[in-house]
Amino acid sequence: NLAPTLLCRNLNVHSKRYLGADKQHLKLELVDAETGCLFSAIGFNMGHHKAIIAKNEAIDILAHLELNHYRGTSTKQLRLLDIKLNSDLKNPQS
Repeated sequence: NLAPTLLCRNLNVHSKRYLGADKQHLKLELVDAETGCLFSAIGFNMGHHKAIIAKNEAIDILAHLELNHYRGTSTKQLRLLDIKLNSDLKNPQS
């Protein structure tokens, strides 16, 4: 079965880390602006989105929900597929 693809809009970046030898992976803690819920997200080979994340503006993401198994602990996280500035979707001409 294919994993559902989630579209999450208007998220704020609470924290960010770049992982990997070349900083090619992106680890984010995201906050839903409406509910205040905190989400953990990982984007493999998505380090090139630094410019979007650096703007400190709301973002929209496409992601899969998955379990992260690390050092004997399992946690829920979002596996990032794409990131856009929230304003890019409101003004597609810009």
